[in-house]
Amino acid sequence: WLPIKTKNYQPLFTKEEREELAREFGAKLVTINFESVKNLNPDEFFSLLKRLGCTSVIAGEDWKFVKGRAGNIEIA
Repeated sequence: WLPIKTKNYQPLFTKEEREELAREFGAKLVTINFESVKNLNPDEFFSLLKRLGCTSVIAGEDWKFVKGRAGNIEIA
């Protein structure tokens, strides 16, 4: 995991805190390199997540993903 490189960016949780939360909830953390997914469409992105063993995605209501921010929580 790498934080976004912005001037005042402060992650909500450290890597260690995220790992502890994942253990507490019985979740598996998956790190995906942005460069490898930035041009995928929503279907390709979710196919990748399934191949990685993901069965759920936890995200905020304004979460956008993939090329052109074409994906959102409603289609997830």
